[in-house]
Amino acid sequence: TCSFAPEENEMVVDRIVKNCSRVTVEPIPYGINGLIKFGDFSFEDTMSNTRRLYPHLHDTIGFFIARLRVS
Repeated sequence: TCSFAPEENEMVVDRIVKNCSRVTVEPIPYGINGLIKFGDFSFEDTMSNTRRLYPHLHDTIGFFIARLRVS
């Protein structure tokens, strides 16, 4: 997504992973790890495989990326 909002990103992916046992989050080799905690919310540890790209660090607009695999 082109958003930093955890409600649109980690919360959505976390819910998918928790409700679909066949879905896993695969690592991505660039960017900064996704959040595993936000306020009172704790996410699956695999959210650290998601990535965030920030304008001031990565010379791009902001992005959230998750690579999901269904087995």
